[in-house]
Amino acid sequence: MVRYVSPAAYQRLLRQQQDAVNKYNREVDRYNREVARNRQEVVRAINDHNRKVNAHNREVVRQQKQAVDNYNRAVRAHNAQVRANEQRRRAALNQLNTRTVSIHYTPLHSSAVALNDAYERLSRRMADEESDGDDDLVLGLPGCENANSLEIVDALLGPESGLATAPADLQQSKIENELRKISVDLDGRWRGALFSLDARNPDAARHFCTSAREIITTILNVRAPDGEVLSVIPDCLTTRDGKPTRRAKIDFMLRRQSHSSSELGDFIDADIDNVLELFKVFNGATHGPAGKYEMGKLQLIKNRVEGGILFLSRVSTTR
Repeated sequence: MVRYVSPAAYQRLLRQQQDAVNKYNREVDRYNREVARNRQEVVRAINDHNRKVNAHNREVVRQQKQAVDNYNRAVRAHNAQVRANEQRRRAALNQLNTRTVSIHYTPLHSSAVALNDAYERLSRRMADEESDGDDDLVLGLPGCENANSLEIVDALLGPESGLATAPADLQQSKIENELRKISVDLDGRWRGALFSLDARNPDAARHFCTSAREIITTILNVRAPDGEVLSVIPDCLTTRDGKPTRRAKIDFMLRRQSHSSSELGDFIDADIDNVLELFKVFNGATHGPAGKYEMGKLQLIKNRVEGGILFLSRVSTTR
């Protein structure tokens, strides 16, 4: 049935309908704006996430590249050091063949030859197997020790070195921090040993050798206590009073380094023998500035002993 309305009522109905349409449109616009805002927030969150992921990936790649670069640099430096040590070894051996060995230096010369033989056996062993251990410990440091040993004998058998070594240079050291890792007392003993290397000290040789020998003994006893050695290696070689031998202590320390090479143990044992043999020669130097040796040779001797202590300290350090 058709309903008749007045013009005023009709206009009112139109306005109501238009208001309803306008309200609906506003709601639609509000909804669309909300959807758009949410979409922007989602896109912004995605973009932020992607930026963070990209930054993380770039940092991971950078760190990986840096690690690879550092490793490659270390490998190149290690290989260069091994080559340099080999060149020093060959040069010293060639030079020693031209020297006349006096009776006084015969034991030291024999000790250096024995150490070189031990190094050659160690090198052959390492060439025959792949090792994931500390290459510096099994080749780098032994190579340096062997070259130092041969060069010292060559220097002692040769003429005056002519090296311009100041007394103050003998007080410089590279192993204080290494010794502090073991004992503050060891650092003090080493400083005392260096302090004794003074041209005005007539007992320089004896004081230096005594302190250095005590340091070597202390490193062995602190890092390889008798009780622990016997507990880990109950069938180890012992002295007459039942204490582990020096070689047993070396084997104990190498086990903690995850090394089982008998050739490396032989070399370490021979290296200590060589340093101790040098002490015997040095103890015979009782005349002249800091003994009978001029400052250049004294510096070489000090460096040899220092290197031997550093090597033993590294061997004794638990990884």
